[in-house]
Amino acid sequence: MSEVAEDNVENNSQPETGDPADPEISTDEKPLSKKALKRLAKRAQWDEIKKEKRKQQKLKRKEAGLPNRNKGGGKRRRRFKKMLDSSNKVNIVVDMSFDDLMSEKDLMRTGNQLNRCYSVNRALVNPAQYHITSFCGNSKEATAKQIGFCNWDVHFHEKRYDEVFEKSKIVYLSSESHNVLTEVDEDKVYVIGGLVDHNAKKGLCYQLAEEKGITHARLPLKEWVDMRTRGVLSINQVFSILANVSLGVSWQTAILNAIPARKNAQARQDDDSSNSTDESDDQ
Repeated sequence: MSEVAEDNVENNSQPETGDPADPEISTDEKPLSKKALKRLAKRAQWDEIKKEKRKQQKLKRKEAGLPNRNKGGGKRRRRFKKMLDSSNKVNIVVDMSFDDLMSEKDLMRTGNQLNRCYSVNRALVNPAQYHITSFCGNSKEATAKQIGFCNWDVHFHEKRYDEVFEKSKIVYLSSESHNVLTEVDEDKVYVIGGLVDHNAKKGLCYQLAEEKGITHARLPLKEWVDMRTRGVLSINQVFSILANVSLGVSWQTAILNAIPARKNAQARQDDDSSNSTDESDDQ
């Protein structure tokens, strides 16, 4: 056999994967560097944190009576129901007639809370009828800076709440009121003062309602929960309580879900909640 033929036989007998001794083709994997190992460990840790966050979010939505997102493992985006299509006809109004009493910073904070009201309402299976009255001037300019404002499903009115709704149907929420709200009725219109005042204008909403002869009431906070701190609630927290109660959620559950954990609110016992008639703190 010739040398050329021998060479061809040797070449044909070699595996297609190449010679392991060939420096250009190596079957050994290089060990990961310390930096790469740290990166992998950090990614695994972050994945665990995300799983725990999702678990907590699902638990909160379940406690609030809201449907779980992506239920069934799908990634379909939930279609939110418009107020027009909602069976919930309870009217909740934010009165924005306090522009001259708030600083530019407080107007921005009020706009943030109006946005949160919209987010709360949008997430409900049947959203309430969300109105913003006296919506003009500085408060409108500040709120219009919120992301997605142009797409809000909200009833906007430049007129005052008592010009939009019948006076006999209006119930103005005020913590100073001696009337305790016990139910949310579709025949009534519930008004929340759109005022971020940090207690500088304490009792103003109650005073204005009294002067206009408008019915007023307070939320049954002390009747249902105990708080170690003062019960000062934001606009969106009051809105959340009213909106959820309008769908049949109990007062106690709606209040506890709306109040931040830092206030350390605890459910009252049945015997205490039925006998309490003390005046509530600020809403």
